Amino acid sequence: MASNLGPERQVARLQDLIAAVVRGVSSAQSSGEAESVRFITEVGLEEGEEQPQARSLQFSITYPVPIPDRPGEFEPTTTVVSVPILSLVRVPHFQIALADLSFHVDVAQLSGREDRLDVLGNFGVEPVPGQRTPGVSLNLRVRSPAEEEGITRIKTLLEDAITAVPEARREER
Repeated sequence: MASNLGPERQVARLQDLIAAVVRGVSSAQSSGEAESVRFITEVGLEEGEEQPQARSLQFSITYPVPIPDRPGEFEPTTTVVSVPILSLVRVPHFQIALADLSFHVDVAQLSGREDRLDVLGNFGVEPVPGQRTPGVSLNLRVRSPAEEEGITRIKTLLEDAITAVPEARREER
């Protein structure tokens, strides 16, 4: 709730100024969480018959395999490798670790009662040489925390699902 009292004066409730920053930080954190879920569903999953299934990267590789009854001899064997994509990438996940709000107001008048404090002052006026400029600044420190337990468990399952099957055996199935 701010009302304009001219080019250099505004009334603002102090708690509204602080609450706006808290709401903004909370909204940013929620957006980050939603982005993590979006990434998992769009990058890591695909349509299945009954439910989504893990999207996999599949490729074949040919490498020499020892022939058991002929020591020292090798046979080229083509193997199909299937790797769930989410086991290869880091799911984007960021957390706001610190929100530091600092502001300077040239207070002209305070009024209020028990549940409200109104500040009449100058916000963001032209700087006066040798004086601090009224204004607001916000510093955010963002970090990438350790993965949540649920993501860690899912990635472990996906890593365990990595397969490498020789094509000859694959055709037998």
